[in-house]
Amino acid sequence: MKSTSDRKLFHNSYKKRQYDREMLLIGVAHIDRQELQAVKSLMPEQGTVGLELPEDYKQKAYLGITTFFSELASYLECRDQPIVTLDNALLLDRGYALGGARNVLAGKLTPQFIDYKIRDLEHLATGYGAPEVVASASFQLYRFRAIRDVLLSGRNLEQINREWEDINAQRDAYMLKRIRALRPPVIIMGHAHAAKLEALLPEYVRTKPF
Repeated sequence: MKSTSDRKLFHNSYKKRQYDREMLLIGVAHIDRQELQAVKSLMPEQGTVGLELPEDYKQKAYLGITTFFSELASYLECRDQPIVTLDNALLLDRGYALGGARNVLAGKLTPQFIDYKIRDLEHLATGYGAPEVVASASFQLYRFRAIRDVLLSGRNLEQINREWEDINAQRDAYMLKRIRALRPPVIIMGHAHAAKLEALLPEYVRTKPF
């Protein structure tokens, strides 16, 4: 009888062969380092990978803003494996602002916390720190001010939810257009986006790293 470790090795070997021969749409939770390591270990050794990343992800990484997908991009780039970005920076930033406002109106964050972050970041952004610290603070300040602007607009939670859903639908449409134009053999994106796009990409097999 195979041990647990033997079964895991067999499973990973099977999944690796699957990754190497099929066009794949991989859905991920993108919140867990264990999942990140699993995706890394199963990547095909060649071929372009499409990632749920905006085109400005390298600039954001310089500012200290990294994500599951940007870490995966760095890993692939170290292997000299080409990647293509699928997301839209403007839509993503707008979604961030709406998501922050949703959290406030849903009671997950307080308006006082948003105001505190703005004051703190204003101090850092106008100080005499290292250039990358000032640049990072300036970008974060832009993001928190955008959250405050949504809150000051007077829209209620239901209205903001509808706009947030509309932004995500626009992101789905943008990523679908990119995928159809570039046709990367492997696509890695969040579960929700993968679920929305699966039926529109019949040539791809939807899977997950576990």
